[in-house]
Amino acid sequence: MAIAIKKSSVVVTETPSTSLPTEVLSQIENNTKLDTTDYTNQIKEEPVEKGKRTDDLVQLKFSKGKRAEAKSFFSSYDLKMNQGFEMAYEFLKEEVNAGNVKISKSGYQRLRKAGE
Repeated sequence: MAIAIKKSSVVVTETPSTSLPTEVLSQIENNTKLDTTDYTNQIKEEPVEKGKRTDDLVQLKFSKGKRAEAKSFFSSYDLKMNQGFEMAYEFLKEEVNAGNVKISKSGYQRLRKAGE
């Protein structure tokens, strides 16, 4: 059965006989049925991976001036801010572990060794 469309209404007309095999006609009929399955409950939300990064994101809060100052400082040595902060952390950690620097909530203090 075919559908012919007039200006304002739908008119059903008889389909002329075709030379298509009945198997093909059956396939067309089966493949053009409207799917009414409700898929909303079948969707599983999984986190989307962007690349294969294994590092964690750390957020630092600076005033605009301090951020610009840090960015300018690191870029003057051709470093990205990530690289600069990672290097600064490693350096500070080494200095604290060596006993050269003491850190606390209130800031840092250089410790002088005997004889200096």
